Amino acid sequence: MSGEATRQMEIARALAGGGCLTTAEIAEATGIDRRDVAVFTGRLVVRSWIVRREIGCFALSDVGRQGLESGEVLVSGPTGPRTGALQRPKRRTGRDRMWSAMRIKRKFTVGDITELAGVNRDAASRYIQALARVGLLTPLRREPGFAPTSNGHGRWLLTGDTGPKAPSVRRRGEVHDANTGTDHAPISRAGLRQGGRHDRSGDCPADPRRRAARLDRRTGDAGGPGRRQHEGDARGGDTARLLAQRRPRDPARQVQGVH
Repeated sequence: MSGEATRQMEIARALAGGGCLTTAEIAEATGIDRRDVAVFTGRLVVRSWIVRREIGCFALSDVGRQGLESGEVLVSGPTGPRTGALQRPKRRTGRDRMWSAMRIKRKFTVGDITELAGVNRDAASRYIQALARVGLLTPLRREPGFAPTSNGHGRWLLTGDTGPKAPSVRRRGEVHDANTGTDHAPISRAGLRQGGRHDRSGDCPADPRRRAARLDRRTGDAGGPGRRQHEGDARGGDTARLLAQRRPRDPARQVQGVH
């Protein structure tokens, strides 16, 4: 029991005799400084151990009397359940600041994020590239540079704004979204060029052979409709090329320019 708790217990015992005592009388009975008595009586009122009958006059409450009779010992510190109201706010990391800057700007360059988030350029570039690889950012047309030899600055559009919590980059380039609780795997280069949505298999959604294979896997037929559809498309393309090769030339075009 700390010194403050000990002196609060002494004040409670001084009021156990009944009646209402002033701060001066409590200070004389306990030997505690009068200014400290004013502080500790206020804390005992908050704990409901004593009550204020009138200005500057205190008496032991039923709660305090039961506490003394049961041998309860006061301890210093906050009382009641822990609600988190007094907890220190969580420190914002560079990743949190970069994500907030992206949500504010929507369209941005690496320089924009570096300036708004207060991070170095390498950190901003790595985070942007990681989010772009999983489809949360979409590349835009490059912004022209000022130097004659500059090839411009890359611009990005935030297309995966799922909430205020910043996505975290994990091993193998995976990105965990704390807002939805999902993990995003990197999209293949072909998928990024096609602008397709994320496919967990890593395949390009626009590849007809893989699309046909997925259709056959669903139907359980290795030579099923997906493969036949793909082969039919291929034969159709070959036929069109053969017809173009066998098509006779226009006689009018052959003699054009001859007088």
